[in-house]
Amino acid sequence: MPLLQISGIPAGPPTLIMHPLNGRPTASVRLGATEVPWQPGDQVQLRFDLEQDSPPDCLMTVVRVGLSGGFLSAQLVGGTGGLGKDIAAKWYRDIPAETVLREILQECGEQVGELNLPGTLPAWTRPAGPAHEALRALMMRYPDRIWWMDHEGKVHADVPKWEPFDPELPLEEYDAAQGLYVVPFTPQLTANRHVTMTRGEEKVEKRVTRVVHSITEVYDYPKNRLRLRSTVHTGDGKDQGIAGLETVTQQATRWTDYCGLYAAQVLRDHGNHTLDLRPEHPLMPDMTEVRLLQPIAGAKVKLKAGATVMLEFQAGDPARPVVTGYAAASLERFELVTGKGQGIVIDDDRGQKSPDDAEYMRPHIKVQDAAGQLVELWAEDRKECIRVRAKAGHELLMDSTKLAEKVFLRDMAGQELLMDSAKGSVRLSGLGGVLDILKGGDVTLKANANLNLQASGSATVNGARISVGGDTPVARVGDTVQVDPVTHIGTITSGSTKVGSG
Repeated sequence: MPLLQISGIPAGPPTLIMHPLNGRPTASVRLGATEVPWQPGDQVQLRFDLEQDSPPDCLMTVVRVGLSGGFLSAQLVGGTGGLGKDIAAKWYRDIPAETVLREILQECGEQVGELNLPGTLPAWTRPAGPAHEALRALMMRYPDRIWWMDHEGKVHADVPKWEPFDPELPLEEYDAAQGLYVVPFTPQLTANRHVTMTRGEEKVEKRVTRVVHSITEVYDYPKNRLRLRSTVHTGDGKDQGIAGLETVTQQATRWTDYCGLYAAQVLRDHGNHTLDLRPEHPLMPDMTEVRLLQPIAGAKVKLKAGATVMLEFQAGDPARPVVTGYAAASLERFELVTGKGQGIVIDDDRGQKSPDDAEYMRPHIKVQDAAGQLVELWAEDRKECIRVRAKAGHELLMDSTKLAEKVFLRDMAGQELLMDSAKGSVRLSGLGGVLDILKGGDVTLKANANLNLQASGSATVNGARISVGGDTPVARVGDTVQVDPVTHIGTITSGSTKVGSG
């Protein structure tokens, strides 16, 4: 019975089977056959036949199979091979990290095991591409956790358990400086175990961060000798779980995949410095409510849909996309305010979120000082106007609305002057009365109390007809009056509400 079989096909030297701390098992095997019934993408079972304690069969997928040096060889990976497949881009908001990992595995076709990734991601960018890259980017947020694949092909994610491995293994060779220890062939041993190795009376306890099981041949006479061994990797010798160099590299290049600068199109500006974006990179997903960094203190802007901006990821973190600059961009709104409240607002659309809003096309400019005094200029087509307001409450409105043109002035006491160009009228309204001058020539003067007309010279009243109302006559019997336009001087002989010549 052969020591190793791949779905019934015997395998021999040279063969290497590797189990990493982070990742899925891989195998490079030489097959004892001239042809096999499977091809890349097919699933196979890797089976050891030991005299005792054989490990369980391992589900693997064929990556490559063909002749190498005149012999048939195959490359295998654990599971269904789905982690090597491309998955679509996706954008997340307020999503549990476990859900992101679960969806990666489900979409690529791998089996989901026990997942323990705490926390909720405020945002997450998953570019299109190989599933294993998306998984790696997510797991980089959890340096204290690992992901691995068991013999059934299930993917797990959790903190390392370092469960003890029994029995103790005799040491054949070792290099403590590199953290390498060679023990007898033990295919039951995998990474994430705590192993005790012996050399005479000396015992060495280590955490297994990688193990490689090898079946090779060494030259001997009269024939080559089969050599079976397992090489245990233990990191930097301090039981930190991963090699010191790997740790430094991981920290230094934690988000290298996301340190690029990407052009993106603005789909919508929410008016609060958050944007909906469509990156021009074909592998990036559409994003919502991405933060816009504003380089000018006190400034607020709103970008027009279709503008091009520059997208980055803060510290290379896929959970923290930010817009750091503009390319071909037009503003719909610009606001600049100082610490004392002085500011200027230039607004094409009143800051509304949607073009469906009734005031979307009402562009205006607003200037305000620290005292609250302001000037507003409205530029809506055929409804242009200028409004001025002083600290005391005085207001001035110059309205150019088509067929409703007017100038309006009001003081702090509420007294008003209205010059209505469309109607051709003027109204002066004070606290004590109103003066109306109408387009047809009528003039109305109304006093809320007494009306007093005085002149240092003569006072003349002209009219085709003069009517005077009231409870008392305007002149007394015996008074002399003069009536124009044809001058007549006469004496009032009797009281009347009507005055005529004679």
